[in-house]
Amino acid sequence: MKYLANILLLCGIFMSCNDTHMEKTIVIGGGLMGSATAWQLARSGAEVLLLEQQDSVYTYGSSYGDARISRSLGPRDDLFSWLQQTSVAETQELLAFLNVEDGYGTHRMEDLYTTSPVTYLFRASQQATVEALIDKQEDPFEITRGREQAGVAFGMHVADSITVIREFKPYSGTLNPGALIQKLQQGTLKKGGRIRYASRVSRITRKVGFYELEVTDTHTGTVEVLRAGKVVSAAGPYTGQLLEGVAPYFARLINPRRLSLAFFKPGTDFWKSLSDTQKGRITNYYPVADLDAELFYSMIETYEDGVPVIKVGGHFLRTAIDDLQKVWEQPLAEEEIRWARDRSLAYLESIGVPFPPEAFTYHKGYSCVYSLTASEIPYVTPVLDKAGNPDPNLVVIAGLSGVGAKGALAYGLLASDLLLGRENDEKMHKKAHRLMGLKRLQKDVAALEKEPSQKVASLSRVDGGLLFRGGPQ
Repeated sequence: MKYLANILLLCGIFMSCNDTHMEKTIVIGGGLMGSATAWQLARSGAEVLLLEQQDSVYTYGSSYGDARISRSLGPRDDLFSWLQQTSVAETQELLAFLNVEDGYGTHRMEDLYTTSPVTYLFRASQQATVEALIDKQEDPFEITRGREQAGVAFGMHVADSITVIREFKPYSGTLNPGALIQKLQQGTLKKGGRIRYASRVSRITRKVGFYELEVTDTHTGTVEVLRAGKVVSAAGPYTGQLLEGVAPYFARLINPRRLSLAFFKPGTDFWKSLSDTQKGRITNYYPVADLDAELFYSMIETYEDGVPVIKVGGHFLRTAIDDLQKVWEQPLAEEEIRWARDRSLAYLESIGVPFPPEAFTYHKGYSCVYSLTASEIPYVTPVLDKAGNPDPNLVVIAGLSGVGAKGALAYGLLASDLLLGRENDEKMHKKAHRLMGLKRLQKDVAALEKEPSQKVASLSRVDGGLLFRGGPQ
């Protein structure tokens, strides 16, 4: 009888486990990285469920907004250039698929990219970077050194110590992240993937052969547990807290920091008073990345009633975060607005379109969050289990450091390859895995173990070529 009871108990457990639905693959985070990964998995035939804590229309987060800088220019074998170029090619394939589904011409690259020259300003101390950029450069560009050359070639008024490089290439300029997310999610759905919005994942637990995810419906507060055989975490600044139970070292490897973004709109009357040539210069000389200590960057976010809304940030002007969930609502300080206005007015004067301060009106502000690694190079890697071995069924995309948008589909491709066990022998593909993948993570975790009080590992170093980020996203 005891033997029979044990048999019945085991059968009950087996039936109970089978009654619980098991997702094949769950992607956490419906921003650019998560949506790109879900698309790459779905197009490969994987069964995928994408979970996003917001609704289908974004109102905050790292992928919020209408414009990010998209640039290709970089030295030979530059990782970030390869990521951008690969993402452009992958986006073209996405739109080709959607056009087959919805009709030719329904989806266009111009819906996502605004091609415009990208302007870079370098200081005298950065000449080694400049020489590396232009050495056997295949992307079309123009360069001037000093005040006289910049004036003749570009009509710009810069200090004599300034080198100006302008990049000219299709799909370099700006990228619309919101529009790209929509296309990626459309593709995912059409390939049989599923998406659940208002679904916040608060915890991941590793079980034998699967993972349990605690998911809260942000509308109702209802909590449920989902099971998945494979998981991709693309949770941005929430990475550390999300992976606390399975990969706690990420809380020290990823350091979320706030960045203020200010938006200005020229006064309507002043804008109307400008000549077509002056308006054209503004259109033609954004986006810009001034690579000084603060790294001023600016771009045209959108147009309202024919007037440009200009986005301004300082890539290295980062501040601490008190509450990650509330930081998105944090208003800009007066000094942050003043800095953005002063830098913008100085740049507008340098391109020959001076603005009176009262005509450059503060339109709105937004607190963004950068997820930083010590080297400012992201991770796309399987996690390590408690024994220090790679877990091939849990892949993390993290630490984008404000440079992720332009390479979104490439990050998604790398993550999906890891999860599906695909190998790619192409040179830059292998380099991307070396710089962002498992061996890098193992090295950083080992460094943490030697520095137990250290918040973020500082021993990651780039090998095998110069990395030029060339401004934020």
